[in-house]
Amino acid sequence: MPDNSEWVEHLETLLNGALDIWRVDGTVTCNTAECTLRTSKASICVARVTDDGDPYWEVILQDSDLPPLPFGGIQGMLRAVREAVGVDEAGTRLVIGPRADC
Repeated sequence: MPDNSEWVEHLETLLNGALDIWRVDGTVTCNTAECTLRTSKASICVARVTDDGDPYWEVILQDSDLPPLPFGGIQGMLRAVREAVGVDEAGTRLVIGPRADC
């Protein structure tokens, strides 16, 4: 199982790919524990939490009164991020797979 720094690298790649697929302008910056995705509509922190039992994804909507949102899987985490950045284009689907240039 990858250590946290490897997860952060994978998460950065995943979030950048999601922005491309969703056709949303934004940036993803990461530190050793989490990634922050910023668009014109939202700023969202995403982290993989492993220190209190089963690992899960945590989505924190900055500038919101909502508590951190836990997700057991990547799909749910990406749906929450997608909603937060305001993607409302009909027909846009989540695609998880290898990139053609890898």
